Amino acid sequence: MFSIKNSAATELCNKAYFLAATATGLIGEVFEEEGRSLTRVYDAVLRLVGEGLWKPAEVAGVLTSNGLVSGGASTVTGLLNRLTNMGLLEKIVLWKTRGSRYYFKHRSPLLPIIHYLDQKLNIAEGVHNKPEMDLVLSRLGMEFQFCMGELMAEHLGGKRSYMMLPRGEGDIDIVILDSKGRAPLIGYEVKLGHFESGEARSAVEVIHSYGIPRAGLISASGKPKKVSGSYEELGPEELVSVARQVYKKNR
Repeated sequence: MFSIKNSAATELCNKAYFLAATATGLIGEVFEEEGRSLTRVYDAVLRLVGEGLWKPAEVAGVLTSNGLVSGGASTVTGLLNRLTNMGLLEKIVLWKTRGSRYYFKHRSPLLPIIHYLDQKLNIAEGVHNKPEMDLVLSRLGMEFQFCMGELMAEHLGGKRSYMMLPRGEGDIDIVILDSKGRAPLIGYEVKLGHFESGEARSAVEVIHSYGIPRAGLISASGKPKKVSGSYEELGPEELVSVARQVYKKNR
């Protein structure tokens, strides 16, 4: 039987070194016509975003300290937007998130996982330590969340967004806005594993507390049990059905 742990995550653990080497080569080919110094900057930006930095000011701080750029956040915002226009990055609208409008991330769900593992284990330097499963799953869960956001936005005909809660209290994994990107339609909590009843209820309560009219639960491991206030619960079978509907609609 398919499971995240026994298939995707295991493959990433077993082939991390080869994937890291391939990713480095592909990035080099993309920027083959750029100057060497600019290629170094682009590569550094892609690695930092892959490692989990998404605010232009944070990326600028690292690049400036390493002597790669000057000009601060405004310069880095331009670089991030250019990489977005090239299709390497994407920016997800942040809904009701103080101080930020967009969350920058890789368009590919695989590259950030590889960059993250490389940053933790120096894989590209020839260190062949096999990544631990928990390390892979921690980043895979984040990418699964964003993939589900894209899927549900297409399914519901809305705009995908994401919310960082104030005071570092966490996030709302998916917020689907109306077609104009204004009013929230539904929010989702997403997990690779199973939901405990307590965490499911808590997630639904948080979603409703921010004025989102409907709340849903998504799990890659099995259909979550219904809890009070939940509008829908989606497990692997339901997600496959949604994906097929989206595919047929876009044919």
